[in-house]
Amino acid sequence: MERVQINLDEASFQALEKLKKDCGFPTQRETIRQAVRFLAWYQKETAAGARILIQKDGKLREVCFLIDGET
Repeated sequence: MERVQINLDEASFQALEKLKKDCGFPTQRETIRQAVRFLAWYQKETAAGARILIQKDGKLREVCFLIDGET
């Protein structure tokens, strides 16, 4: 197992804590592990040409992640 140490600004730390609580994960480690798994799945699917959609109030929207530097 590899070990990673990260520094987060206050807003990012609070977002991590909110995700941990809202998703019911027991630790920050598990929250980050699940976020990495989701992003890896998303990248694999979209690289293969898939579109990820969410539905709200009968309307569909495409899920897009913008990486810093992309437009």
